[in-house]
This record gives sequence, structure tokens and C-alpha cells, in this order.
Amino acid sequence: LSDYGFEPDTRAFKPHITTGRVRYPEGSSQLLDMIANINIDTLPFTVDKIVLMKSTLTPKGAEYNIIHEAFFCP
Repeated sequence: LSDYGFEPDTRAFKPHITTGRVRYPEGSSQLLDMIANINIDTLPFTVDKIVLMKSTLTPKGAEYNIIHEAFFCP
């Protein structure tokens, strides 16, 4: 993306999906125990769109803005 004015990131790329956030760390050990015991089966899927989003954390919660969408034809 440097061709579009973005500075290269020197950190290692770590793809992820944010499924939730904990605002206050008290009690987070119970949440971590629950997450550790979740069994998720892998299912095949087709990617037909990628959305680049920016999240901004505010006192009222996260605000999400779409920066770009890329669509793919199957």
C-alpha cells in the first residue's frame, strides 16, 4: 500500500478477527477460561469481499469506518 501513501509497517503481520473487547480487566480470567474451552469446527467458505476498516476507541465504545472495499467474483 506504500504506492498509495501508506508508510510500511515494520511490525510482523498478525492477521486477526476482533470478536470482542474487555473494557475492565476485573473478571477477565473467567472470560479467558470460557474462550479456552470453546470448540470451533473449521468450515469451508468463500471470500467474496474484503473490507478495510478503521476502528477508533472512544469513551462511548469503538467507532468503525470503512476505508475501502474490494469485491471478488466467484
